[in-house]
Amino acid sequence: MLYCATNESLGMLELRVHSPHPYPRTRLKFVIEIPDDSIVEVTMNDLPRGWNKLPPGPSSKRFGDAWVASKSSLGILVPSVIASEERNLMLNPAHDRFKDVRLVSKEPVTLDMRLYAVELSDRRKVKR
Repeated sequence: MLYCATNESLGMLELRVHSPHPYPRTRLKFVIEIPDDSIVEVTMNDLPRGWNKLPPGPSSKRFGDAWVASKSSLGILVPSVIASEERNLMLNPAHDRFKDVRLVSKEPVTLDMRLYAVELSDRRKVKR
């Protein structure tokens, strides 16, 4: 499954909570285009109980596995656990229409070090 954020700021937040430490200097941002008719959107009510628990529970994995296996859509828009009003897009590379995903651009993105400020200050304290 290809995990995508629907905007740059959500992508930065997702990277922040999932990335290894220390601060990742430069990352790449890929902008892709996907046919609108190949995406379905689910709401929080459509997701299994505990979908937003950390760590993710088996019900979330089963939900995702079933969606991938069904090949019912190329993409599925789901609420972000981090920012519930935002959406992440999951893409199924095994879907027949994956060939319709088009790379629009690829460019480096430098993350603002303030996203990692607490950890950086903690590391400085340890080095003293």
